[in-house]
Amino acid sequence: MEVIGKPDEVPTIQQEVQAIVDRAEGKPAPMYAVERMAFYEVAKKAHCVIATGELRFYGCFLLTKGVIPIEDVVR
Repeated sequence: MEVIGKPDEVPTIQQEVQAIVDRAEGKPAPMYAVERMAFYEVAKKAHCVIATGELRFYGCFLLTKGVIPIEDVVR
């Protein structure tokens, strides 16, 4: 979720998740911010919502499941 009034700001929690995603991907996999109300609209259509004990603001993420080509799985 984009920081209200500061769309270019990337909070620490988002930087931490970006680092995890990049590490899992083995290369940079840039995430992008979504404006707050647009985020809520997309979240309404989510298949699954996971609530955590995270207390920091802007720790809301939308993750999209994709298809992994078989050649990437069997190495």
